[in-house]
Amino acid sequence: MSRIVIPARARLVYVESRGWLLGKLGIKVLVIAGVIFVWGPLVAGRPHTIRLVGWLVWAAIALLAFGAVVRIVEAVWGAGCTAYVLVRSLAEAVASLASAIGRGARSSARVSAQCSATQAKWVRNGNGGGGGA
Repeated sequence: MSRIVIPARARLVYVESRGWLLGKLGIKVLVIAGVIFVWGPLVAGRPHTIRLVGWLVWAAIALLAFGAVVRIVEAVWGAGCTAYVLVRSLAEAVASLASAIGRGARSSARVSAQCSATQAKWVRNGNGGGGGA
C-alpha cells in the first residue's frame, strides 16, 4: 500500500516595512489630532485641547520623519545585501571557471605529452613518416 503525499502549498506572506508602518501610524496620529482639534473644545476646555493637539501634531511629524528615515535605511540595506549576493555569486562563478580551465589545461598537457611519447615510440620502431609501403 502506498501513500501519496501532496505537499502543502507555499503561501506568500506580505510583510510591510517598518518605515511604512511608522508612517501609517504618524498619519493616524495626525487624523486623531484633527478629530480632537475639531471636537475637543466641545468636550474639554479649549487651552487643554489645543495643547494636546499641538503635542499630537509634533508626534505625528516625528513618526512620519522617523518612518521615512527607517524606510530609506531599509532600502539601502536591501540594496547592499543584493549587491553582496551578486558579487559573491560572481566570485564563485569565476573561481569555478578558473578551476575548470586549469583542469582542462592540465588534461590537455597530459594528452599532449602522451601523444609526443607515442610519436617518439613509433619513430623508434621504424614507423617513420614515410608514405606508401
